[in-house]
Amino acid sequence: MRALQDLPHGNRAAVAILGDVDAIKLRSSLTLFEAAGGGDLFSAALDRWFGGVRDDGTLTILARIS
Repeated sequence: MRALQDLPHGNRAAVAILGDVDAIKLRSSLTLFEAAGGGDLFSAALDRWFGGVRDDGTLTILARIS
């Protein structure tokens, strides 16, 4: 996570750097790890790379199993 956060992005979105599929996977993973108590680093990454938007699909799954 620290390496990702240190990556210079020049205000480009994650999809522009990683591609569609990997950006989707990253947002889902960040959402999952944040929900699992991963801390501020995951929240900060969601804010930086996805404008703070969490992955709805991941949140839906988590809501079903809680």
